Amino acid sequence: LESNIVISKQASKDILDKIKSSIKENKSKKIIFNDHYNYSTSKNDFFNYEDEFGNLKEIYLKKGMTSNIDFEVIPNLKLR
Repeated sequence: LESNIVISKQASKDILDKIKSSIKENKSKKIIFNDHYNYSTSKNDFFNYEDEFGNLKEIYLKKGMTSNIDFEVIPNLKLR
């Protein structure tokens, strides 16, 4: 069984470090925010996404979507 673990942006580095530590022995492919993908938001309701391969994408956010931004980013990741 092949599986993927996607870790989104965390509130602090400490939390991210604890998550990384808890999954380090897991054999699944790990995709971690800031290690394999990144995004930033802008004032004009767009966010810019970049993955580890340098793929850039600009996505328009509907009002209120910033709290669910990973649901927009995750489908764009190359998981396999």
